[in-house]
Amino acid sequence: MRKYLVTSPMFAGEMIFGYDADGVLVYYENNAELEPRHILALSRKFPFTPEDLYKIVENGKITEVTDLSFEKFWNEYAYKIGNKPLCERLWKKLSESERISVFEKLPKYKYYLSTHQSLEKAYPATFLNQRRWENEFK
Repeated sequence: MRKYLVTSPMFAGEMIFGYDADGVLVYYENNAELEPRHILALSRKFPFTPEDLYKIVENGKITEVTDLSFEKFWNEYAYKIGNKPLCERLWKKLSESERISVFEKLPKYKYYLSTHQSLEKAYPATFLNQRRWENEFK
């Protein structure tokens, strides 16, 4: 299944659309605060193909979602220390949109740590439990 995360300055939050190999919409997750006009616009065109999605979303961002597995997080976080089973349980409690956000923020977190040598990297379970990916890394 191919999934797409949709964000826009037109609404708060995000939506996830999932399509099978034939381009048929088979999954939808709404974590967005949509106004009635947004809901009406979507419902008029529903269901739509991935190509239609790019036409519908104005001034927004569409990110194709690939692997959201715990193993990918564990490997990309690259600090394999602490309680792995606890970390995996915390990962499983996250929504898909939260997992996507974690992957989007990991490079920023790593860069932040590299520019602030006095800070130590959080254990992976601490990173998830304290929702550190939501911090603003500058």
